[in-house]
Amino acid sequence: MDQMNSRERVLAAIHHLPVDRIPTDIWATGEVNDKLRSYFGTIENAMEQLHIDGLPGVAAEYIGPPFPEFPDGTDQGTAVFYGIWGMRLRKQVYADGVYLEQANYPLSQAKTIDDLEAFPWPSPEWFDYSR
Repeated sequence: MDQMNSRERVLAAIHHLPVDRIPTDIWATGEVNDKLRSYFGTIENAMEQLHIDGLPGVAAEYIGPPFPEFPDGTDQGTAVFYGIWGMRLRKQVYADGVYLEQANYPLSQAKTIDDLEAFPWPSPEWFDYSR
């Protein structure tokens, strides 16, 4: 099989066609991206040298019900953000930065199909796909 470029490889994989290798992606912290940029000159060079195919992030705009607000940054001391999947995130300070980390696992207590059916799943109507 001829060598594919990243676009060809990812599109082939999406369409369940043969690929020359498994497509790869990277999600990294700002500090890791800075180190990659420093070593390779640019993120694009790093991706090329490390054989990272990557895809630009594409997402529909959320227009659904507002999320709960935690004005003081807490939800009983745990949350600063609440997302469509019911996860609360809290700020965690590390030597090189501050990151949002998951503070709860909404389905951790689910034991039955009824528990899953009772979960408030996100609705496709909560997103604007026009762009």
